[in-house]
Order: sequence, then C-alpha cells, then structure tokens
Amino acid sequence: MMVAKSFMRRENIPISVYLGRASGSGPKPHWGAVHHPVEDIGLGVIAMRIAFHRPTRVGFSTDGLDDFAVGTIVCGLVGDERRHMQHTLMVHVWLHTPDGLVQRSRFWIGSVLRPYAPTPIAGLVGRAVNRRFVRARVLPGPSARLMTEHCAAEYANLATLLPELYGRYADT
Repeated sequence: MMVAKSFMRRENIPISVYLGRASGSGPKPHWGAVHHPVEDIGLGVIAMRIAFHRPTRVGFSTDGLDDFAVGTIVCGLVGDERRHMQHTLMVHVWLHTPDGLVQRSRFWIGSVLRPYAPTPIAGLVGRAVNRRFVRARVLPGPSARLMTEHCAAEYANLATLLPELYGRYADT
C-alpha cells in the first residue's frame, strides 16, 4: 500500500511524502514513478523531477532487497524541470536494527548530468555536457552544503510526521 501525505513546509511550498510498506524483494510500486516536488534548498524555488528506479537500474549489483539486513531501497534520478536536465543520483537505504530501521541516504550531486530527451539524444548530449564547467553552471558551488542542511530539516520534519502516519496506517 502507498500512502500519500501532503503538508506545508516553513517556506509554504507544498511537498508530498510517499510512504510504502516494504514488501520483500519483488517489484515496488514506486519503481518507474516520477515525482515532481517543488522545493527550495537555498538556491531559490526549483521545480524538480525525481524518476524512481529499481536499484539495479542505478548501479546496484543486485536489488539487495533479498538481504535480511535491508528493509528497503529507494533510488532515483533527480533533475531540474526548468533546465530539462537530470543531475543527481539519490539513494535511500533502510537497514533493520534492533530498534527498528535506520535510513542511510546518499546523493551523488552532478554525477548523472543528462538532458531530458529520447535515449539516443540524451546519451550523446549527456556525454558532451557532463563536464566540470557545465556542472558548475547547473549546480552552483554551495549545492552540496545546502542539500545537507535541507536533508537535516526534512528528516526533522519526518520525525514529527512518521509517528502519526504509523499510528494511522500500521495495521493496513
């Protein structure tokens, strides 16, 4: 089951959070989904595009979901709708612990610079534009620091939001 919960962040920008129950190693409902959040991480409001993929699609040797230590894995390619360019690989891994789950998140900022275009064109243009000076233009210098601060704020929001959602949906 997928749960969608919308709420307002302090910047009054609507954000949607999608939560899904881990369901073993089979296909996940979010694989192939595209999410269009509008957020400000400190560089101005950005209309983003996050395309969610199975872990093997973004470089995992296996989906990893058969490993008992892994609760679930969420992988996505993040981009900027206005610039029509994807730029970041995002991976969230939830690991089982005696007290529940621990989330480990990684963002490879600028690692997948590629335009939104049909595959042959995107590949060709991606190889041409995936250069340091282009990454500097698409992703300003403070991007990594601002993303770290943004994630800390978002995870603090989740600490407030998740207990209510768990109480409401745990038995469904």
